[in-house]
Amino acid sequence: MRLDTTRLGHDVAHLASTCTDLKKLLRTTWTRPMAEEQRAHARARRRATELLVLLAHARGRIHAQTLSPDEHARVAERVATPYLLNEEVPSCS
Repeated sequence: MRLDTTRLGHDVAHLASTCTDLKKLLRTTWTRPMAEEQRAHARARRRATELLVLLAHARGRIHAQTLSPDEHARVAERVATPYLLNEEVPSCS
C-alpha cells in the first residue's frame, strides 16, 4: 500500500491544530451550552487517531496499543482510500 504521506501529514497537522483550538475553547469558562464543541473535539480526536493508525500501519508499526493487530489493519484499510497513490498496473499486451 503506497500512500500520499505528504497529504496525510497535512491532514494530521490540521486536525491537531483543530483539536488544540477546540480544547482551548473548552477550557474557558462556559457561558453557553458547549455540547457541539465537545462533539466536534471528540470527532477531530477520533479522526486524528484513525489517520495516525494508518500512518503507523504503513510504516509497519502499531499506533494504538489497545487495538489488536487485526483491528489496527481494519482501521488502516477503512481510512486509506483517499490517501492511496495511483499505481500503474502493467499491461498484459
